[in-house]
Amino acid sequence: MTDTLTKIKARLLTFDVDAWNHPRRAQLLSVLFLAFGGVVSLLLQTELAHRGYTVEPRGVFTVLIMLSVQIVGLVGLAVLD
Repeated sequence: MTDTLTKIKARLLTFDVDAWNHPRRAQLLSVLFLAFGGVVSLLLQTELAHRGYTVEPRGVFTVLIMLSVQIVGLVGLAVLD
């Protein structure tokens, strides 16, 4: 556990961009993050419609959810990797 904390502290306090750069891993996981964001958006809109709420415009809501999941996923990957 202390090794993980040391690694996270070292990465958060460094300005070395190359230490954070894992392009192949980020490229592969980006597709999964976008797909997961689409599924989450679909399930959330279905639940909201079931409860009687409307989300307008629907396309913007989907894009916002997908991009939010993408950003959180890539930040999590950068911090934990």
